[in-house]
Amino acid sequence: MALSSHDELILLRKRARRRLVGAVVLVSVATVVLWNVVGHLPEQQMKPESIEIMGGASAPAAASAPAAAAK
Repeated sequence: MALSSHDELILLRKRARRRLVGAVVLVSVATVVLWNVVGHLPEQQMKPESIEIMGGASAPAAASAPAAAAK
């Protein structure tokens, strides 16, 4: 039994609506699950690091001196 073009159009619209609703439900569920997983991660303590800057005006000059001598 062949469907008329109007019936086919209605059928396609129903399928599209169901797919859209399904996609919205999947995105909503994924968002809730990920939100709960990220929310239950233990907080990590910050570990302060000390940074010491070595050198002065002599360090860059010393590094460029061999390059200048090689020319």
